Amino acid sequence: MELSTVQLVTILISAYAAFLSTAVFAWNIYNARSERGKIRIHASYGYLVGGGGSSDVQLIFEFTNVGKKPVQFTNFGGVFYKRYVRDGKWAFVITTRGIPLKLEPGDRHFEYFDNTRIVDERVKDIMAYDSLGNKYRLSRKLLKRLKSEVKSL
Repeated sequence: MELSTVQLVTILISAYAAFLSTAVFAWNIYNARSERGKIRIHASYGYLVGGGGSSDVQLIFEFTNVGKKPVQFTNFGGVFYKRYVRDGKWAFVITTRGIPLKLEPGDRHFEYFDNTRIVDERVKDIMAYDSLGNKYRLSRKLLKRLKSEVKSL
């Protein structure tokens, strides 16, 4: 079976169109994922100076929207290692007055805690959640450093 020139051109055009539409579809998926809001968590120990605050060491969490879209920051908490789980309670929520809140791109939000026991050897992960249910984890390296620092306090 031989193809005429018209049929061959038709097949080449349809193959090119199929390839191009697949590439555009993949590009749109990539852009949709990269342009959303994203929360980066940083934590450290420090002191609050001025304002009549406590002179004790504080655990300070910084939440930054490093994405290109606003994000609704709804929840903040963590997960325990399985060996410390009792009565099925494997997760915890840290309640604060400042959460939930909307973080615009580039916005930062700080939370200060007198209780440095939030980070101890039982904690496996510390996470923030947005209104879509996405999880944003504190880096394991930083969590490990915080755990070692809390022992020296």
